[in-house]
Amino acid sequence: MGTFASYLAEALPSVKLDLISVVEQKKDRPIPTVFDKVYFKKCHFPRFVYMIPRIQNVVSAIDFKISFTREINEHYSFVNVHYVSIENAFCYRAFRRVSNKILLTPYGSDIMRAPGYVLKMLRRLFQRADFVCGTGSKLMLTVRDIYKIPDNKFVNLSFGSKLIDKLEVPLMTKDGAKKSLGINEATAITIGYNASRNQNHIQVIEQLGHLPENIKNNIVLLLPLTYPSNKSYVSILKTELNKADLKYVLFERFLSIQELLKIRLASDIFINAQTTDASSASVKEYLLANNILLNASWLDYPLLKRNNVPYMVFNAYEEVCLLVCSAIESKDDYILQDSARAFLLQEGWKSKIKKWSDFFKEQQ
Repeated sequence: MGTFASYLAEALPSVKLDLISVVEQKKDRPIPTVFDKVYFKKCHFPRFVYMIPRIQNVVSAIDFKISFTREINEHYSFVNVHYVSIENAFCYRAFRRVSNKILLTPYGSDIMRAPGYVLKMLRRLFQRADFVCGTGSKLMLTVRDIYKIPDNKFVNLSFGSKLIDKLEVPLMTKDGAKKSLGINEATAITIGYNASRNQNHIQVIEQLGHLPENIKNNIVLLLPLTYPSNKSYVSILKTELNKADLKYVLFERFLSIQELLKIRLASDIFINAQTTDASSASVKEYLLANNILLNASWLDYPLLKRNNVPYMVFNAYEEVCLLVCSAIESKDDYILQDSARAFLLQEGWKSKIKKWSDFFKEQQ
C-alpha cells in the first residue's frame, strides 16, 4: 500500500491522499509519511469478544464502521478500497456518504481463498461499487462470474513491481548473481516466493527427492521464506529437505530490493505450485530473469498465454521431476521472445502508475 501511494503521490502531486486503515494502530509500526492523514480502526468492545472465532470478523467490521463514521468528515473524489474485506463491506453506506465514486482493488486472496460466507457478505459492495480493478486476469473473471458484474465496470488497473522495472536492464548477470549468493551448482531451482503453506513446498520437495543422483548433485534449491513469520513450518521444511538429500539455501530475514533481484537472477527454474493465485508479480519477475517456469495446471494465467509467454505445466506433483529434467536439458526452448518480454516489462510500476494517474485525471 505504501509503495502504491508513493508512486501515486509522485504522479499526482496536487492530490490529497488519506489512509483509512481497517487495523488498529501499532506503536512499533511507523505511519507512512506519504499520506496527508491516517485514520486507524479503534476497538469498542471488551477484549475477550475478539477471541471468539465465530464473531471476531463481524465485531472487527462493526469497529471499523463505527470508527469510520465518527472520524471521517471529509469529502473525497474517490474511495479506493484495497483488501476487499468484511470490514469494507459493512462500510458501504459510509463510503457513499463521503464520496460519489467507489473503486475496488481486490487482491487475489480476498476472493480466491475466502470462505463462502465471506463471499456472500461482499456481494453488495462488489455489485454497487462504481469500478472494480482488473481486466483479463483470472481474478477479474472469477469476480465477474460470482457477482454477475458487467464488463464495463472493470478498469484496467493493477499493481506494478519495482523488481520488474529493475530487470529491464539488470546490473548483474546470472553467473554474477550466483557467485554473489555463494551458489556453485549448475542449476538453481526456486520453489514459491513466501513462507505460506499455500506454496506447497513440501509436496514439491518430496518429488525432487526422487531426481536422478547425477541431476540432484548439480542443483540447489532456493526458498524465499521472508513472510509470513512461521518458524515451525520452516523447521518442517528443513527436515523434509534433509530427508530428500537436497542442497538448499533458505532466505528467512527481510530482504532488500537488490537481494530479491539477486535471487531472481541466480535462479534457473521457478516452480509455482501454490494452491491459488490470481496474477503474481513474482512469477513475472522470475520469467524476466530468464527462469523456466514450471506452473501447476490449477493456476491459470490467461494474460501469459495471450502474450505467448512460454512455460511448462504439471497436472500433478508426480510430474515435477520429469519436467525439471526436461527444463535442464532444453533451456533454449524457453527463451523469451521480444514481444513476450515487452509484455512482462509493462507489469512494472513505471507503466502501471501512468494508468492509475490517467484514470483518476479522467474521472475528475
